[in-house]
This record gives sequence, C-alpha cells and structure tokens, in this order.
Amino acid sequence: MKKVLMLSGPSHGNALDGIAAGFAPMYEAQGYEFVLVNAYDSHGQEKLRSTLVKGNIAFALSLTGTHSDVTLTKADGSVANLWHTMNIPFLSLLGDGPFYFFDRHVALSPSHALGYGFADHLLVRKRYPKADGVSFVIPPAPLNTEPLDQIDFSAKVKGKLLFLKNGNSPHGLVAQWQRTMSPEIAQALLEMAEILTASDAIEDCHGTRIDDAVTGYYAERGIDIEPLTKLRLLLCAQLDDYVRRVKSNLLATVLSDYPVVINGFNWEHIDFSNKACTFIPGADWERSRQMVRTGLGMIDMSPNTTHGLHDRITRSLGAYTTCLTNEQQMVTDGFGELAGRMTFKFNKESIRQRVEAALADPASTVELGVATSQHFRQRFTMENLARCTILVADSLRLAASTRLQDQQEYVVWPPSTLN
Repeated sequence: MKKVLMLSGPSHGNALDGIAAGFAPMYEAQGYEFVLVNAYDSHGQEKLRSTLVKGNIAFALSLTGTHSDVTLTKADGSVANLWHTMNIPFLSLLGDGPFYFFDRHVALSPSHALGYGFADHLLVRKRYPKADGVSFVIPPAPLNTEPLDQIDFSAKVKGKLLFLKNGNSPHGLVAQWQRTMSPEIAQALLEMAEILTASDAIEDCHGTRIDDAVTGYYAERGIDIEPLTKLRLLLCAQLDDYVRRVKSNLLATVLSDYPVVINGFNWEHIDFSNKACTFIPGADWERSRQMVRTGLGMIDMSPNTTHGLHDRITRSLGAYTTCLTNEQQMVTDGFGELAGRMTFKFNKESIRQRVEAALADPASTVELGVATSQHFRQRFTMENLARCTILVADSLRLAASTRLQDQQEYVVWPPSTLN
C-alpha cells in the first residue's frame, strides 16, 4: 500500500499534530496508508528515517512547510534536496502568507509545490520573487468530522460560546517598534497601522491590502520600495500582526461581557476578572476538540483574509457546531443565505448583536450549526481535498519522470531543451 507521509512540528496546544491527524481518514479512504511524523524529537526523527528506508511513499505533506529543505549527501559527496533526489513529491500546506517564514514559501525543487489555505496568501505570494514554482489553493473541507447521530445536541443547547484564540497586545507591538526600530520607521509603522485599522478600513484589510498600504505610504512620499523585498516583507509582517491583534482584542473585550469561554495564550494584557466570561489560559487541541463537540458555538476571526476558512470554522463544521465569524467572501460563497446569520463586522455593536442573538435562542443556534454543516458538506468534502493534493503530487512526479511507457512514437519525452 502506498503511503502518504505527513510531517508536523511543535505548536501551541499541539494544534499542528491535531490538524494533521484529521487528514488521516481522507487519505485512508483513497486507499493510502497515512503516516504522521513530528520530526522535532528523537522518536519522530527515527520514525521518519524508518519510513523513508521502507519506501513506497506516494508523496509527503508538511503543515507550515517544515522539512521541505531536508538534504542528503550523495555518493559523490554532493548535497541535494532529499525529496527531489528520492523522487518523492513534497507539498507544503501553508496557513499563513509569505510575510512570515518567507523561506518556506519558496519551492526548493521541481518536486516541491506550495499549497495555500487562503487564496489571499497565494495572491500576495505572487507579488514577491522566486514565485515560479508550482502553487495551488487547498480546497476547504470539514475537519475532524463527527457522525450526526453521535452528537449530543442537548449538551450543545446547554453549552457555551467558545473563543479559542491566542491573544497579544497591539500596544505591546507598538512599544516593540519604538524600542527596536529607528524613530522614523517606528512612526511610519504606526501611521500605516492607524490607516489599516480605521473603522472605515479594517473590514477591507485582506488580500494585498497590507502590501498596498506599505508601498503606497512610501510612494506618497516619492519613494519607490518595490525592489526592497526584504523591507516590504518585514513591514508587512509587523502590520499584519498588528491588525490581527486589534481584531482579536476587540473581540475579546466585547466577549468578556458575556457568558462565553475565552481560551488561549497571551491574554495577560486584558483583565478578565469580574467579567461575565470564563477565561481559560493556555490551549490543548484534544481538550478543545471536545469543547467544540459540545459547545453552543464557536467564535472565529479570519487571519486578514476573505478567500478561505480558518480551522476554527472547519472544525466547527466537522462537529455540526455553529461558527460566528467576520464577514468574508468565502463564507458568503460557501453558506449562501445562511451566511447572514453567522457573520459580523469588526465593530462592537455588530459583534454584540450576533452574540446576543446566539445566546438568546440556544436551540436556534444549535439548529444553525446543523444547517451550515449540512449545506457546506454538500459542496466541500474531504474527498475533494484529498484528490486535489493527489493530483498535484502525481503531476509533480509525472513532470519529473525521465521515461514514459507506451506513448506514441512522436511523443518525445522529456524534451531535451527543457532539462
């Protein structure tokens, strides 16, 4: 049986391993053996070596793109990319844009493809150099799917709304700029941040908006920084982080006045004492999976994107749980008329209205979770996701092959001028 090798790594609350494990059923359903390896410890490294030695690997996947740069030393002493040398297609599955860990957003060989969970991030990636490798958008699909007849809906009706999100202080980030950057750069970042988070602009902060803001800010001052890729990446990373912090702090501040659960790291800058919410510091994937399964609903915010779904949404869909999230094109496209009942804008009044409606009628909120999940599953499935990645991997392998069997005599493969 051919194997699909999934590579994971360390993460808050073991989230990457939890997400990676959710891929197993879809590949097993396609007739593959699924092998999950976290190669950041000695046990995982040995498992990886053993899996490679045994061979029969159809392709490898990596969440966040780790391990794409693994090398081996060939018999002649030269060093080469392991995956390309072993003819194993390698697919990096990326949930963030190229502002972070840019090197992981570069295809290192003809056997390497970059998959993006958000089309926004792929659009931004194509603005930067070294974007000539194979890339694709990962189809959305419900994650950690549960059978409908195994869901305890009476527990959901009595359950809590959940905000499973790590925090961070926007003021702390500004202080970091002022501490580590020149006064002029720190001031420029602050002015761009204010532009992006203005009440009439924050809803549109997705896609290429942040890169446009950076290049536009300089252009208004007669400075062309298009060639300064590293500078653009650095400034965009700072601003992307800042906007996310502003959004998450807005949500946490509003939600703290309601009987919801806020669960995550890095919320020390907000005082949740004497608030209506329940704050649980830290995070644990397996514990949160049960929380989603029995919760009244999930509260989400997109990572400055509009064309894709965060795993908070896909996990909710897998458990027939309502997910309340900000307005985004993928939600409109994926849920039709139901989208209007599950979305809010990034302002206090809109968030309050959506939360109060969910809390006022728990039965209807639970019914919305079933309706959204059933509607979504009719169009987006784990099978579609699996077949997309299999097609990409098979195409990489075919394109890299040096011999084809039983082809027409006038099909010359490979073309020698394209080597």
